[in-house]
Formats: sequence, structure tokens, C-alpha cells
Amino acid sequence: MQQESLVGKKGTIPVGLLQPPTDSRPWDITSSIAFTAQLPSPRDPSVMVPDPFTITVDSTKLARDQQTLIATAQLLLGKPSEGAPAYVFGGEAAQYGAVPLPRLLIDAGDAGFQVMQPSANHIDLPRCAEDQAYAQWVQDVFAAAGIPLLSASVHMTSYNLLSATHHVRALAIIGEPDSLLQPAKLEELLLWRMAMTMIGAARLGIQALHLFWGLPGDQSPYNWPFGQQPAEMRKRFVAVMMRLLPLVEKLKLRLCHEIHFGTVALNADDYIQAWNECGKSPYMCLGFDPSHFWHGESWIIALDKLRAAGIKVALCHFKQAITIPGRPMLGYEIDDRLRGMMFGCLDSPGIVDMNLYAGQLTLPGTGLVEFWHGECDLPIPGYAEAEDPHWRVWDVLVRGVAFLQRILGSMHLAKGHFTDQMATKAPE
Repeated sequence: MQQESLVGKKGTIPVGLLQPPTDSRPWDITSSIAFTAQLPSPRDPSVMVPDPFTITVDSTKLARDQQTLIATAQLLLGKPSEGAPAYVFGGEAAQYGAVPLPRLLIDAGDAGFQVMQPSANHIDLPRCAEDQAYAQWVQDVFAAAGIPLLSASVHMTSYNLLSATHHVRALAIIGEPDSLLQPAKLEELLLWRMAMTMIGAARLGIQALHLFWGLPGDQSPYNWPFGQQPAEMRKRFVAVMMRLLPLVEKLKLRLCHEIHFGTVALNADDYIQAWNECGKSPYMCLGFDPSHFWHGESWIIALDKLRAAGIKVALCHFKQAITIPGRPMLGYEIDDRLRGMMFGCLDSPGIVDMNLYAGQLTLPGTGLVEFWHGECDLPIPGYAEAEDPHWRVWDVLVRGVAFLQRILGSMHLAKGHFTDQMATKAPE
């Protein structure tokens, strides 16, 4: 069957861009990042692969790559310094991994989304690290669709790195052959993959990755509280981060962890402790999701704690959760109707007031305004997320983004208290 161009409201993706290139083109010596050594592949030691931990980075060229991405987004979204709103809204694509990238972006544009955060299912970031032709294809697809590329979500990549050596579910997700399931060998493979993922993102000019770090040890499923778990668990997390952070700092890449049960941090105190033990790296940031704070502390108290500690939020989800009195919060119920918590539609009542949430995220010191408005001169990308087993999830997402655009789409940063206007007399 002959393919046809994808024609959307915001752009057209020609036939030639519907599939990624089959031929690879290595990055040349003029690129911003250069591999300087090789090592035996963690998967097959008879094959040599680039060593991601010995790269050299030309900071001037890397800044140029980042600015190219920002300039493209400014043309599509406007600049806050020239009157653009505080936020723009679109979707988190992690739940739509089966949809090819060109189709996903055209559908997002047709639904009125201003942004769309792709996942590791949509962009092969390790391939971007090595293959310039593939990286160019990714950039061309976004440009043709009229949707800016600002960040990417790599939740499973980071989750598996810390949990796949012991967690049955994580082992099933990665699907590696039995020969690679020995913990030490598997960890090296996953560490290499994470490092290549970060390099691939930097090649594209991306400055923020949305992720969550898995549970580093065979602990209770909900991992509360982090501070009372065995020191060995924290030791392993710090050991992994100490290998990654020098690379992260070279790439100027923000790793944005989501506080979430079953990860290194179920609450703000957990992440503050982990951040302190990793040397308070400014590149260990947060991707904030208020729907995760349904047990123990509210999202607004967590945000106050993180801001006071100096941890920056660089990415944000807009998502709703509903709590049901009398039912257990902590439990693995297959049917979410039996749990004390379930995720809800953004325009439904729940634990998050979206107006309050959007405003709290713009408080000085939180990080979002300083990064997106200050460094990038871009509106803050607000990524809506939909999880609902009873409805078509895409429809729930479209409804949620439309709600955000309706109630928050014209939001600007306050330049004074609203009562100041009461004392201002209109000119005669």
C-alpha cells in the first residue's frame, strides 16, 4: 500500500519522513560531542561500542545546539518577554508508545496541543548519540509537524537501571536474554544505555529528561520512608549517580525525577536525602507530578520543602488523583475501583486544584520560571497525563489539555497584587 503524507492542522509530514532512515551516518568531528574511546559491549564483549563516560564536549557548540532548539520553539510558542503566556499545554506521550512519532505529532497538533513530550518509545536516544542521520530525522519530523521538541521522557530507562537487577516486573519489561540477567552484567548494560540516552538527548539540544529512578534494592514495594530503609539501598543509588553525574554535568542536562511510590523517593524528604548524599548536584532536578501525593503529605507541602532545600523543578505534569475514604491507599489492587486512590480526569474534582498548582509552580526559587522564562525565554511546557482503564486514554488526554488551555491558557506571571488595581484611577 502506497504511503501518503500526513497532513495536519499545524504541519505536514512528507512521505520521506514517515520512517526513520535505514542507513546510519556517524557524527563528524565538528559536532559538539566526541567519543574518544571504545569499550566491549555489555551485551556482547566481542563487539566494541563507544565509551559514553570518556567523551569530550565543546560547550560552545553544545550551547548552539540548545539555542537552535529553543529558537525553533520560540517561533511556534512565542516569548514571555514579548507577551506570551506563562504556560503552554500538551501531552505526555509515555502512554502512547505504540503510536509512531510522525502520527503522534500530527494527532497532537490536530487536537490543539502546543507541545508534546515524546518518550523513549518514540525517539531512540541511544541511536541519536551515534547516528547523525537519525537525529536529523527526529528534528525534521518535529519541525514538519509544527510541534516543538523541548524535553523527552525516559521513565523506563531510568527505572530499570536501579530495579532490573532484582525486580521481576523490571526484568520482564527489558526483555533481555537470560545470559544478561546476572546483576553485575545487567547493571553495566543498563548504565551504558542510560549514558547513551543522555548523550543522544544532548545531541538534539534537549536540556531536560523526565524520568524516575527505580527502587535500588529488594525492598518493600512502596518504599516508605526512604530514610528508614537499609543504608545499602542508598549506597547503591549514590554509587550509580556518582558514575552518571560527571557526564550529566558535561552535557548540562537536567535529570528530572518524579517523586513516586516504588522509587528512590516516595516523598519530598526522601528525595532531599538522596540529593544531599549525591552532593546536591544542580542537575538532579524534579519533574513534578501532584497526583502522586495521595499518601502522607500534600503536593503543596512537598513543593515547599523542595524549594526550601534548593532542589529545582524543571518539568511538570498536570494530572489529577481522587482518594476514596475507607479504602486502603497502599495496596496492589488490579482493579483500581477497589483502591483508595485512582487517577481522574483533569477537569474533575480531586486532590489537585489546577489553578493553585499552576500558580505555586511559578513561585520564585521553584525553578520552572527561572529555567523556561529566564534561560529559554519560553512559556513553561505543561504536560498533561491521562491514566484511565475505562475510557480511551487519548480522548481523556485531549479533554484534559482542552481544560487546561481554557482555564490556564492565558495565565501570565503576576506583576503585582490584584488589589493594586483598585487604587488605580483610570485617566480622565
